[in-house]
Amino acid sequence: MKTTKQKSRTPLLQNSNAPNPLSRRNFLKTGAVGMLGVLSGLAFAVKKEIPLTPFRKGGLNPTPASAKTHKHPNIVFIFPDQMRSMVLSCYGNDQVKTPNIDRLAKEGVKFTHACSTYPVCSPFRAMLMTGNQPCNNGMMINDHYLNSGQKPFAEICKQNGYDTGYVGKWHLDGHGRKSYIPPERRLGFDWWKTLECTHEYFKSDYFNQNDKKLSKWQNFDSIDQTDAACEYIKNHSKNKNPFCLFVSWGPPHDPYIAPKQYMDRFPPEKIKLRENVNDFKAAEKMWNECNTKLPEKYKPIRKMYLKSLKEKNNNSIRKWYQGYYADTIFFS
Repeated sequence: MKTTKQKSRTPLLQNSNAPNPLSRRNFLKTGAVGMLGVLSGLAFAVKKEIPLTPFRKGGLNPTPASAKTHKHPNIVFIFPDQMRSMVLSCYGNDQVKTPNIDRLAKEGVKFTHACSTYPVCSPFRAMLMTGNQPCNNGMMINDHYLNSGQKPFAEICKQNGYDTGYVGKWHLDGHGRKSYIPPERRLGFDWWKTLECTHEYFKSDYFNQNDKKLSKWQNFDSIDQTDAACEYIKNHSKNKNPFCLFVSWGPPHDPYIAPKQYMDRFPPEKIKLRENVNDFKAAEKMWNECNTKLPEKYKPIRKMYLKSLKEKNNNSIRKWYQGYYADTIFFS
């Protein structure tokens, strides 16, 4: 782990009267850079249920100068679905430029030796909310309901005086991917613009607060979700309470799509693939030895992907990378 500390060049949240207010374009650049620095301390706080304390003193200012001073820092936790370190320029990717994430790595904490103990959607999210592994919190597979009896992250934040909010993908309720999630199943989050799960990213559905009817994001959903997050930050930056906001984007999870202007930056034929992509011998051995028994509904999906993965020209893989890279630069 390497920690680098520098003097802030840009205030974390802009004053609404300042010339550069918080917007989607500079959300990562100005809205989250210093806030993520407190999360290592918070992880310990959740586990021990102790009062929350800043990860470090000084550094980037988490609120505009005109805002009220809080005992605890504001928190913005941003997590795109299935984003891997190999795609970021701060980890050596020379095909994708991720300047704002690179700045987070430079001015905060960059993990160089880390792995997820359960890199599957619902189990990971349950670990994030409870601080406990699936064998303890009960979330072993996707699409189950997290009802572990353990006090979740947002509830502990609220005990320490935080306002809480969540926007984007949830995938912890298990009552249906488009079902309404009532307040008592939101694990302590009060402000709410969320859907259990979808991978239809253009004009996708979501539930707005306590309205039991589905609403629709009007654009590529990550764009609108980021706009909503920016608005939340602006509205809460001057409140007497600190806030904790989770922003959960669906991409770059497949189907690897993004707005055209981002896709056009990565012509598939120009994408350089990783060396092991062409290790067909090892891949064939793995496929032949796999004895996983899939439910019938998943077998067509497996067949479709296997056909693409066996292409010697890698055309399908290049198209997947095109969308994956496009989503990555959109965020960063």
